[in-house]
Amino acid sequence: MLECGMWAQAQETQKDYELLWSYRAGGAVNGVSISSDGNYVAAGSWDGNVYFLNREGGLLWSYKTNDDITDVSISSDGNYVAAGSWNKVKFPGRGGGVYFLNREGGLLWSYEIFSDVFGVSVSADGNYIAAGSLDNNVYFFNREGKLLWRYDTGRTVLDVSVSCNGNYIAAAGSGDHKVYFLNREGGLLWSYETGGWVNGVSVSADGNYIAAGSSDNNVYFLNGEGRLLWSFEAGSEVEGVSVSSDGSYMAAASDEEVYLFNKEGKLIWSYEAGGYGISVSSDGSYIAAGSDYKVYFFAKTDIIATNALNEAKSAISSIESKGFVATDVESLLLQAENAFNLGDYKEAKSFAESAKAKALEIDKVASGASSSISKAQSAISQEKSKGFIVTEAESLLSQAENTFTFEDYERAKELADESYALAIDIDQDGVPNEEDFAPTIKNNYIYAGGVVLTAAFTGAGWVFTRNRKKRKEYRAKVREYRAKVDQWKAEGYDVSELERMLK
Repeated sequence: MLECGMWAQAQETQKDYELLWSYRAGGAVNGVSISSDGNYVAAGSWDGNVYFLNREGGLLWSYKTNDDITDVSISSDGNYVAAGSWNKVKFPGRGGGVYFLNREGGLLWSYEIFSDVFGVSVSADGNYIAAGSLDNNVYFFNREGKLLWRYDTGRTVLDVSVSCNGNYIAAAGSGDHKVYFLNREGGLLWSYETGGWVNGVSVSADGNYIAAGSSDNNVYFLNGEGRLLWSFEAGSEVEGVSVSSDGSYMAAASDEEVYLFNKEGKLIWSYEAGGYGISVSSDGSYIAAGSDYKVYFFAKTDIIATNALNEAKSAISSIESKGFVATDVESLLLQAENAFNLGDYKEAKSFAESAKAKALEIDKVASGASSSISKAQSAISQEKSKGFIVTEAESLLSQAENTFTFEDYERAKELADESYALAIDIDQDGVPNEEDFAPTIKNNYIYAGGVVLTAAFTGAGWVFTRNRKKRKEYRAKVREYRAKVDQWKAEGYDVSELERMLK
């Protein structure tokens, strides 16, 4: 539910819904409840947990009890969650109770009823909480957990629902097949008899519309005076119902399907999945359903497409802010917007998701290329300052920069990485320039007597550096290698080629 007086008139412009995600619990999911904007979903399971999920299906927290959770209800803004339970281990005099939690999953209070609780409901602002119990009573609490009153229906109460400000309470009867409608003081305003046990009830924010689901396989839609506006026969027993804040939408869950109706009783959409709990957002954009072990979350396809478009635009804006060009991505976004304007929301979503994926890939590759170019630029600058000639590396860097400009980011990175490698190791012999006594001459390998011997020279001759210190180091290296050649000759190796180069 939305907060009192703040809902917008729902517009029935898009009738298709899509399953966004499902979340697996540790037991049957008996109750679900969605915040007014669809940002939060609460679920209760027979595994004893209350689950609190975000719109993307991510678990924000879970609260573990020693009972089976039979139902949950969330306040309009998601700040409060009520849960009902029954005791899985039947101690004498020990039944279920009510738990009241904050948005962070902290227990604010609990109330032991000494009887199984089948239904709970919290008002939009969290000021009032109702519970329905096996002991035939409707219980009504304030936010602090004080019991304000209870009403004896004479039969087990399987579900309850509170209007926006707590002015009205609907309750589901069992053996007498009745829907009860009470005021805030616990006075009975009217009751309506259905053709079977009433498994679920839901009241609109202002109390003007009441929905009920029955074991006679019917959905009932009543006005605030208890008059039947319409009914719908489902293919199996109706377990749960949920009315949007202004009554424009009504969702129902049967043993076989999930349904969505408009205010006039026209079936808008259905999904083949049996459900125990059901909840619809204030404007009908989102639907949550609970079944065996799973929470299902559905959304209108136009909402999904809108979200996909916004995510694509954000991704494109991000890469453009970094100076990267995204011509192909912008073309995909334009196709997505055109499809959306034509009402083809699934096609719009597809193009938007492709645009986002392409933008993220460009961001990754272009960022890598940009980083490699900067790294090569820095290396070239440093090596030149040391007196090394890195002409080839500079040429590769120039090619990388030009390639980057033409949006070929992968090739730009390859060229930049090659430029960096050449800048720090001109002769590509694996020895950095500063550690190489002849940085422009690549070392080769001499094979003699099955032993690999390494010589730091080639037939091209020596290239002297201009730096005096380097020349001294070079001369020392030459003396060192003359000694090695003499040693190899004494050991019987053919070093005639080396001797020729040392002359």
